[in-house]
Amino acid sequence: MSSCLLTSAQLSAIPLTFRRVARVAADPSSPPEVVARALIILLKLYLDRRFDLSTTIASSFLPLISLILDSARLPPDPTTEPSTLFFQTTCLCASRAIALFSTCSANDIGSAFPTLWPRIWRWIQLMDDCDWFPEEPDGAHGRYSLIQWLVPMFSVDTAAQAIRSTPQIGIFVAHTWHSMISCWEEGLIPPNLEESQSAMNVFTDFLYSCASFPRLLDDIVIGAGGTNDLAVVIVKNTRLLVHEAQENGVLRLIVAENLFRVQSLTDHLGIGIHRSIWASLAGAGYIQVITPFLSVLALQAATPPPGMKWKLLVLIYLYMKQMAQLTDISPRYLVDAVECGLLQALHMCGSLKSFGENEKLDIHAPLNHLFDQLARATLDYGSLRDMASSATQAFGSGARNAEQFPYIVWEEWTAFAELMQSRLRIFEEFRSQYSSLRSCSNVECGLLRVSKTDLRRCGRCHLHLYCSKECQKLAWTKYEHRKHCRRTTSEGRCYAQKNRFGLFVNLREYQAQKLDIFLQKLGYIYRTGRTDFCVVMQYSRGRIFASVDSMRVSPRQEALATGDARACREVHAMRLEGKDVEYLAVLRCNTSAVVDGLVEIANELPGGVDVMQLEKSHPAHFQRVRELVELEMVESY
Repeated sequence: MSSCLLTSAQLSAIPLTFRRVARVAADPSSPPEVVARALIILLKLYLDRRFDLSTTIASSFLPLISLILDSARLPPDPTTEPSTLFFQTTCLCASRAIALFSTCSANDIGSAFPTLWPRIWRWIQLMDDCDWFPEEPDGAHGRYSLIQWLVPMFSVDTAAQAIRSTPQIGIFVAHTWHSMISCWEEGLIPPNLEESQSAMNVFTDFLYSCASFPRLLDDIVIGAGGTNDLAVVIVKNTRLLVHEAQENGVLRLIVAENLFRVQSLTDHLGIGIHRSIWASLAGAGYIQVITPFLSVLALQAATPPPGMKWKLLVLIYLYMKQMAQLTDISPRYLVDAVECGLLQALHMCGSLKSFGENEKLDIHAPLNHLFDQLARATLDYGSLRDMASSATQAFGSGARNAEQFPYIVWEEWTAFAELMQSRLRIFEEFRSQYSSLRSCSNVECGLLRVSKTDLRRCGRCHLHLYCSKECQKLAWTKYEHRKHCRRTTSEGRCYAQKNRFGLFVNLREYQAQKLDIFLQKLGYIYRTGRTDFCVVMQYSRGRIFASVDSMRVSPRQEALATGDARACREVHAMRLEGKDVEYLAVLRCNTSAVVDGLVEIANELPGGVDVMQLEKSHPAHFQRVRELVELEMVESY
C-alpha cells in the first residue's frame, strides 16, 4: 500500500458512510477527474451530516484532507488553465479543509492547523498566481469560500499567527476583493441579496482583522496594484453598499457593519506608510459617494431603527473624520464636497443631539475642522465661485432654530454661515464692479479705480498696469519693479487674479473693522508719539483680524509709505495662518488729513487714558475719531 494512502487507523476513524469515497479520494493513483467527483460526493455527505459530527469525527477527516492536498497532486504545468471541475474541486477542498476546523476542538485547531495550513495555502496560491477565472462567479465564490472559513480561525492564536505570517496572504485577499466587487458590479452576483451581503460581511470581517497588521496592509496594496487601484476598489465597494442602503430605505445592521469595516481598513491605511490613499480615494470619487450619504445617515439617526442608533452615530463620526482628511488635500476636493451637499450634511449631522450624550464620539472636532477649511476657502476666488450656488441653497433651506443644535455646534454653524454670506456678498461686488477695474501700479499715482482697458500692462510680467510711461519709469526705478519683474505663465496670471480677490477681501475686512483699527492707531500714537505704525491683518481660520504694530519692514516698503504722500499710503502686513512670513502691501487712501487728525487728538488726551474705552471716557474725542473714519475712503492696495 502506498505511503500516501490513509492508514487503517485513520480510515477506521472515519464514519462508514464516508469511508469508501475517502479511500478513492486519497488514492494517489486515482485520476484527477475521479478524485474531483469523489471529493464532491464526500463533501456533499459531509455537508449533509456536519451538524451531527462530533469534534472527534471531524478531526478524523484532517489526515484525508492532508492527503488530497498533497503537493504531488499539483498540476505539472501551472500555466495551463484547468477545467472548471478541477478548479471548483480545488477551491472546495481547500475551503472545506479550513471549514472542517470550525467543527474541531480548539486543541485540534491549535495543533493541526499550523501543520496543514502550508499545504492548503499552496493550492490557494496556485489558483491565485495563475489567476484562474478571476471575473467569473465561480472564481469569486471560490475565493470568497476560502476567506469565509479563514475568519473563524482568528479566534485561535496559533491558527491566526499561521495565517498572518503567510507570505502574500494579503495579495490573495486583494485579488479576492477585486474579484467579488467586479462580479457584483457587472450583475453576476446581485449585491443587494441577503446572501451577498452576508458574503461581504464575512469578507469585511477578514479585512478588519488584517487592519492592525502593517505587513498585511502592504500586501493588500500590492495585490490591488497600488494605492490608486486599491482606492478604486474601496470606492466601488462603498458605492455598492451605499446604493443598497439607499434603495432599501433603511440602513440594515449588516450593511452598516460592512461600511464600518471598510472604513476602518481605510483609516488604518491612511495613518501608515500609505497615507497617499487619501489623495487616491479623492481622485477615485470617494467624496462624491460619502458626502450625500452623510445626509442619509443623519436623517436615519434622527429616528433610528431599533438597535441601530449607536452604529449610525459611529458611521457619521468616522465619515466626518475621513471627510476632514480628504478635503485637506486640495481646495478642489473641498469644492467637490460642497457641490455634493457637504453643507447640508454638516447642518443635519450637527443637529443630532445624540452626539452630546456620548463623550466618546466628539463630533465637534471634525465638524470644526471642516468649518475651518470652508472658511479658508472663502478667501480663494475660484473656490468661492464654485461653492456659491450650493452655499446659497444650503443657507436658504437650513434651520435657524438654535434649540435644534448642541450649543457649541450652533455657534460654529452660525459663525460660519455669517462669514460665508459676507464673503459671497464681497464676491458678487468684486465680480460685478471691481473685476474689470484696476489702479495704476505706481503707488504715487492718484488713479486708483479705472477700467483696465485705460491702462497699459508691463510688457514683461503682464501683471502690473500703468497709466503712463512716466508712472512706469518711476515704478521701475524708485520702487524697484525691475528687481521683481519676470515673465509669467497663464497660471501665474490666474494666481494674480486670485490674489486680487484676496486683497479685495482684505480691503473690505479693513473697512468693516476700521473704527477699531483707528482706535488702535490712536493708541499707538498716544503711547509712542510716532506715526510709523503698521496695520497687521492676521489670517486665522479663514477670518481676518486687524491690529496695529510698529513698522518692521524693509527699507523699500518703508519708502513706499513715507514722503509727501505718507498719509495717503499705509503699510499693511498680512500674516498668513501657519506661516512665519508676512505678505506686505501698501494701502492707498484718498486723504492726508487722517494721520494729522489722530496726532491732534492724541496730543489733547490727558495721561493714563485707555484709548480703546474712549467712547465712555472721552465721547467728544471718540466722535472726532468716527469723523476721521468716515473721512478716509479706502480705495486700493
